[in-house]
Amino acid sequence: MKGSNRDLFFVTTSYGKTIAVDASSGAIVWEYTPPRFRTWAGTVQITNSTPVTDPDRQHIYAAARDGTIQKLAIADRHVLWKTPVTLVPQREKIASPLKEFRGRIIAVTGGYNGDRSPYQGHVAILDAQSGKILHAWNSLCGDRASLIQPESCGSSRSAIWGRAGAVIDPTSGNIFVATGNGPYDGKTDWGDSVIELNPDATRVLGNYTPADNFKLKLLDLDLGSTSPVLLSSGILA
Repeated sequence: MKGSNRDLFFVTTSYGKTIAVDASSGAIVWEYTPPRFRTWAGTVQITNSTPVTDPDRQHIYAAARDGTIQKLAIADRHVLWKTPVTLVPQREKIASPLKEFRGRIIAVTGGYNGDRSPYQGHVAILDAQSGKILHAWNSLCGDRASLIQPESCGSSRSAIWGRAGAVIDPTSGNIFVATGNGPYDGKTDWGDSVIELNPDATRVLGNYTPADNFKLKLLDLDLGSTSPVLLSSGILA
């Protein structure tokens, strides 16, 4: 990213430390360490997410191991807001890159290796200015339009963890995600499916679900082990 004095790139470590690096020299410019970093380091609970920059070129958004997103000032790394996108970070993690689109941050969640049930995949839409969660879509118990306690849903799994995360149509703003194995009924449970959501993530606009969906669930096979790709207008791979 081009700043006023230097080019920077940003990375987040497995336990949520975010680092600004000088693109020319490789020197570390600053580090942001979440307050509870020492209690997480060395555990199996991690984040695989990467940060995203704001179009204003003054801020970035980064994930932490405790299931939160924070907005950081590029100039001095101070935190402007911090918002959880899961109620149970011990079982649900932020595994995919964050996305910024038209003043909103899009984050998705999945589970940890070993499938510590119950958990569900979520798509959370945050206001970039305030950090407030505007909407949340759940891949299981999808009729409930907010973050949910996993135990309160009768279905589990169906994580969203493809390495590209949510895919956004730049024209319509519609959001595409692929889910992992889990229950599917085409109404509220969307395991092993490709889902198209409206820009607010309040409504399912369409879905593709393989005919052998139930077999995929039984064999712990994940259609969502990778994310969808928009090839051109109206064509998805």
